[in-house]
Amino acid sequence: MFNHAGNCYVALPAHVAGPLPKVTVATAAPVVSDQATVQKPFWEGVDLAVAVMDRGALSERCTASLSDLEPTRRTRGAAEALLLRITPLGEEERLPVRVLERGYLSFTGEIADGGDVIGQGTSGAFAFSGARPIGMAITSDDPSRALFMRAEEIAINLGRYLSDQGNAFRVAQPAANVPIRASEGLPIRQVIANSPPTLPQFAPENLLGDGFYVTRPSGMIEITLRLGGAGPNAVHRVRLTAPTEGYAIPRAIAVYLDAGEDGDRFRFWTQGQMTPDGAFDTGPLAPRNARWVRLVLRSAWSEGDVGLDSLTVE
Repeated sequence: MFNHAGNCYVALPAHVAGPLPKVTVATAAPVVSDQATVQKPFWEGVDLAVAVMDRGALSERCTASLSDLEPTRRTRGAAEALLLRITPLGEEERLPVRVLERGYLSFTGEIADGGDVIGQGTSGAFAFSGARPIGMAITSDDPSRALFMRAEEIAINLGRYLSDQGNAFRVAQPAANVPIRASEGLPIRQVIANSPPTLPQFAPENLLGDGFYVTRPSGMIEITLRLGGAGPNAVHRVRLTAPTEGYAIPRAIAVYLDAGEDGDRFRFWTQGQMTPDGAFDTGPLAPRNARWVRLVLRSAWSEGDVGLDSLTVE
C-alpha cells in the first residue's frame, strides 16, 4: 500500500485481485478495512494488478511511496530477507527466507527455518531486506519456497502506468466537511470497521445507506464513526438495526465517545443488548459532546456471519 500523487494505491498479484472490480483491503493491527477499485492494465503473463482506495479510511496508514520499491545497493544483492504476512487478526508474521536463483524479473525465496512453511494465502506478501521491500510472493510449488516478483519490476510497471494512465482511474476523496449521509440523525463523515466484509458489496459504508454490512468476526467487532461538522456534536442517542434472516444478530453492544480531533481517547458512554429481532437503541440520554462514536459488538445471539442494516446517531 503506497501513496502516489495524493491517492492511496495497493500493489497485488492479479490472481489475488480475482475477477471482481472491488477488493477489500485490511491493515495490520489496529485493523482498519476499506474498499479498493482494481485495475489490470498489464499484459498477460505479468501477475500484477493495482487498486486505488475508494475512500479515506486508510489515508493515515498509507504512508509508503512507490519509490520504496526501487532497489538500493544493499537490497539488490540481499541474500536474506523477512517475509511479512498479516493474519486475519491483524498480527504480523515475519519468516526468515534465503534468496535463491535471482533472475532478471524474479527470485526464489526459501524458508530458512525448517519448522515453518509457506502457507496458503501467502501470494501478495512482500519480502523485506531491512525496511525495504525486495519482492512480492506470486506462486509456490513447494511448502518451503515461493517465487517472488522483484520489487524493481513492480516499481517500473506501476510507475509507468500511474504516470500515463493513473489520472483516469483516480477516485475523488470526500471533502473534509462533506458528510456521507445526513438524511437521518447527525451527519456522518466516515465509517471504519476493524472486521472486513465477507464480500466487497457488503462494505461497512452500507450502514449509512442501502444494503447490509456483513462480516465474519474473529473477535469483537468495532465500528467507528467520524461525525460531520466543524466541531463536536451533542450526541444523545444511537440506534443500530440488523436483518432478521440469513445472518447472526449481535447481542451485547457497548458505545464509546471521543470529543477529540484525532479519535484516540474514547471513553465508555453506555451499553445494552440488541433484541433478537435486530434492534438496538440506547434511548434518549443526557447529551455528550463527541466527534467520534465507536460501537463495540461483544457477542451475538448465534454463530455465523454477522449482518447489520442501518446505524443512526442523534
